[in-house]
Amino acid sequence: MVALVLVVSVLLAACSSGPDVTKLNASYSTLVEKYNAMATTANDNGWGANEEVATKLNAIADKISTIPAVIDDPSSYTQEQIDKLTTGCDDLCTWADTMADAVSQPYSAE
Repeated sequence: MVALVLVVSVLLAACSSGPDVTKLNASYSTLVEKYNAMATTANDNGWGANEEVATKLNAIADKISTIPAVIDDPSSYTQEQIDKLTTGCDDLCTWADTMADAVSQPYSAE
């Protein structure tokens, strides 16, 4: 079975110090929505039975689940690191769209 990612809404304080995570927060929210939709489709169509696909999707879910901690406390990160993480989220959104097409068909072990 492919794991779903818990959506965590993070409210940012107007006077917070450190890098601006507004774009990261938005990109993360979009990514979670797209990933969960794709993972649900994958599970519904039997792709969880494909060990390679399930392992990769679960590894990505694990990585996605680390992002809320960065959004919650960005003080250990530079703006450049936050921007790279945002770009990574955006890239994974594109990947999730591509994977959604791939898993939209029922899995066949053949």
